[in-house]
Amino acid sequence: MSFISLCCQGTYGAIRKNMEWTGHYIDILKGEQFTPEYLALNPKGVVPILIDDGTIIRESTVICEYIDHIHPVTPLQPTSAIEAARVRNWTKFVDEYVHLMCATLTFACSHRVTMKRLPPDKVDTLIAKTRDAGLRKKKREWFNLGFE
Repeated sequence: MSFISLCCQGTYGAIRKNMEWTGHYIDILKGEQFTPEYLALNPKGVVPILIDDGTIIRESTVICEYIDHIHPVTPLQPTSAIEAARVRNWTKFVDEYVHLMCATLTFACSHRVTMKRLPPDKVDTLIAKTRDAGLRKKKREWFNLGFE
């Protein structure tokens, strides 16, 4: 879990539904999501993940839906089919559009400031660990330009 990640914050809210759980902090500013151990759990190198009885659940929306199914006492989803469809449309929008916008802002406002304190070779190493080539290119631009 990384409390700087918006995806983790949403999942953290869902998992606190009177469930017993053990969290593990992943420092995304140090690139801990790119360690071989973590990449074995999530090849995309993103947080969060949930491991339940040996099964790995990835992606925050999927984790929230999974938690809702295994712990329905306090539902996250409305019981009405139409209301549940509206929630799914909203989470789909968040996953497909808002997440990238938040990633841009988070990286330019927070990660960039922290990374600017690092030597250039360390910055290059951190950015190079991003598996998705398109996102890696964007991170380089966000790092170099910030909000320009």
